[in-house]
Amino acid sequence: MLVHVQSLRCATFGAATLEERKLATGDWNGALCVWDLDHLDSGPCLSLPGHSGVVNAIDGVGGLGKNGHGAPELVTGAKDGNASNDSERVVAAGYDNGDVKLFDLRTNSIRHEDNVGNGVTSLEFDRWDTPMNKLVITTLESSFHLWRLRGRDQSETMEGRVVGTEDKPEGGVVSSIKQKTHHNATVWSVRHLPQNRDVLVTCGGEGGLALWQ
Repeated sequence: MLVHVQSLRCATFGAATLEERKLATGDWNGALCVWDLDHLDSGPCLSLPGHSGVVNAIDGVGGLGKNGHGAPELVTGAKDGNASNDSERVVAAGYDNGDVKLFDLRTNSIRHEDNVGNGVTSLEFDRWDTPMNKLVITTLESSFHLWRLRGRDQSETMEGRVVGTEDKPEGGVVSSIKQKTHHNATVWSVRHLPQNRDVLVTCGGEGGLALWQ
């Protein structure tokens, strides 16, 4: 049983290997902790102060990459805007004013930024083991946005308004779709199906789940 002094806000296995199943968590005190699931009674095996307030999001990469490529890395996001890494990565961040930014951590620059009109609650790339392809952004007021970051697929089946389909420089958004959902509440989270990145699920504040293709 995992017992922690601070309430946990988010967690990921993204930087964990199959051999060492370690859970990384972010808490309401701004700390990043890594837990060995076989020795939970001993407390976290790593605890780092990361932010001045609650850690709203955490993600990891490297642990389950193709053929084990890439060093295990974690990134956390909070209202203070901090992030950390030690290798080439692109991080997507959303804000309560509707801003969405793509940070290139290798060049310490912003690849793309835009405003989606409502507070951002969750973001997810469709795959973590391929070049950036699609980014889904969930928001307040029952909507989510899909950004196409490379190429163009004429078989898109989701209803919605497509804008900006002209070619864009590398690192920008080729096209975007805004989709109204039936949640009638904030869309708090989005997750893609690992076996098929064209299938995703959204989670609404009213307790509902919606499956999309």
